[in-house]
Amino acid sequence: MSNATKNLKKAAALSLSVATLLGTAFTASTAMAGGGTPQNLNNIYETRRTGYVVGDGFDYKNPSNWNQNMKISSAVANDDPRVYLSGWTPNNGWLNPLWEKPIDMYDLYGAYDHNNLYLMWEMVDVTDKLDASYASDTKPCDDGRYDAPMFIAVDNHGGKSGVKKYIGNQARMKEDGSTIWKSQNTWDTNQLGITSIIAMSNQRSKMNDREVWNYDGDQGGLNKTAFNKQGIEPHIMDTNIANDIYGFAGYKADKQTNRYPDECYNKNNYYVDYKYNGHNWGQRDYMYAIKIPLWTLDMDFNNMKSKGVDVQVVAGALPGNAAGIQSLPFDHTTLRDAQQYANNIDTRRSMAEISLKKFTVPFASVGGC
Repeated sequence: MSNATKNLKKAAALSLSVATLLGTAFTASTAMAGGGTPQNLNNIYETRRTGYVVGDGFDYKNPSNWNQNMKISSAVANDDPRVYLSGWTPNNGWLNPLWEKPIDMYDLYGAYDHNNLYLMWEMVDVTDKLDASYASDTKPCDDGRYDAPMFIAVDNHGGKSGVKKYIGNQARMKEDGSTIWKSQNTWDTNQLGITSIIAMSNQRSKMNDREVWNYDGDQGGLNKTAFNKQGIEPHIMDTNIANDIYGFAGYKADKQTNRYPDECYNKNNYYVDYKYNGHNWGQRDYMYAIKIPLWTLDMDFNNMKSKGVDVQVVAGALPGNAAGIQSLPFDHTTLRDAQQYANNIDTRRSMAEISLKKFTVPFASVGGC
């Protein structure tokens, strides 16, 4: 570890520019997957490939078994779209956007063995630093009011058969053109290769293979029939293994911070390292890990070594309106139209009700190297 990185870790209340981060904790964003359009984000966002192979029977439910060499995507803390809202509404006066719990993805990790693909992603909640009076002891994954879907889009590059059976029509349902699970999520299938989408709930009570659904399709879109009980097994761990938790400071409704949805493009942003700035990450953060049998992706170990898979994980916020408000790799579509909803805030309608999403960024990659 460089002296510069050690100094960053020792800082108790540190704001960092992207220029400071370069050469220490992060490297430049590099899209490793084959399709998609890079969005020229600042250098704190990262997409990469890992060829990390673990021993068969890898205990993916143990946080200590995951490490930074498995990381395939990095994002930023405190960029749930609700932090960009002013909080002022014509009919209800001022409402603090923090009354809703955040869905905030940070890092994505991947590995594989002879039988399974393993993915893990971190969720952070820095409300305790933004305004402790709104910090909840109950995480969204344990609160049924926040029961929303998560989607894992996968490209197997033709898999064992070698035939690239890609899903078209923006990954809409072939039957009626609706979005998967009525989520308002679409993907640019003219550029992105998607061969399957795995759908699951974000709730701890539903972490079993009966509640995980695997969709395939063709150029017409996703097939109506999906498959569960395939041994795809998710799990939640109550911790965070990130070395640092870099994030934006403040939120717009506190009237002291200028937050704007395009700040992800700014090369001169300043970031707070929440992990060393009083955030109780051990209590508030959590991680999802999932074991996906290779056969469910039409893959085997040799295919993973030679081709690998590309993946993106998308997370919604609330039931009934599951538009992706976070993704790894990060896509700016998750922040689209956030500001216009500042005038629609009330306690009956979620501030996460954002319009139709279209994901375009290149996916992260596991294997193939």
